[in-house]
Amino acid sequence: MRTIPGFEPSPETYAVAVRIVELSKKRMARAGVTKPDHFDLWTGLVSGLVWQQIANEPGGDRWQRLVDDVVDMFLDHVNKKRGRRK
Repeated sequence: MRTIPGFEPSPETYAVAVRIVELSKKRMARAGVTKPDHFDLWTGLVSGLVWQQIANEPGGDRWQRLVDDVVDMFLDHVNKKRGRRK
């Protein structure tokens, strides 16, 4: 998050973030998620749940409880686009 105007992460910190994204892409590819748009959709869904949880119920599990359903919906969508079903 770039919540501080003018903030730039250090090259070392940014390198860690890039590595995590690359590892995530490889893991998702093994699950059949190979299109960049699908990976972008995935990161949007996950970050949305995370930020909803942090912003609205930091000590609870309201959005955390939705993770399994979101994963199922996402993979159903990807498989449908690939012409495959679960």
